[in-house]
Amino acid sequence: MAVRIAFFVMAGPSLNVRNFAVIAPVTVAYICFHFISRTGGGWVGGRLAGLPEQECRLIGLALMSQASVAISMALIAVERFPEIGQSTLAMTIASTIFFEAMGPLSTEFALARALSFREIAPVRCLSLPRLHLL
Repeated sequence: MAVRIAFFVMAGPSLNVRNFAVIAPVTVAYICFHFISRTGGGWVGGRLAGLPEQECRLIGLALMSQASVAISMALIAVERFPEIGQSTLAMTIASTIFFEAMGPLSTEFALARALSFREIAPVRCLSLPRLHLL
């Protein structure tokens, strides 16, 4: 938690709020593609792991939080690419705020739904089956 606060404190002074209006459509598109890729990737990973279809649909919801690494990468983009860095930073901060607010809620929902599908103890349910690729 302290690391996330530090990233927001570092990114805050670099942020130009006027960029939010300009990059709003791109940010919404990024959030949509992030959601689609996480849910699609979670479904594929669940199928490869042999999970039931019901649970495969929930894995992506459990992965919605966006790590603070995105903010640090946006700060680097501001330094290396000044012409697009401010827009990138604004989009990254907006999407990170969205995903960090919605991520824990969607994770809790996904876990509660997945546990309701199984008739076993929750501790056993949280240990994923091993994936044997070789």
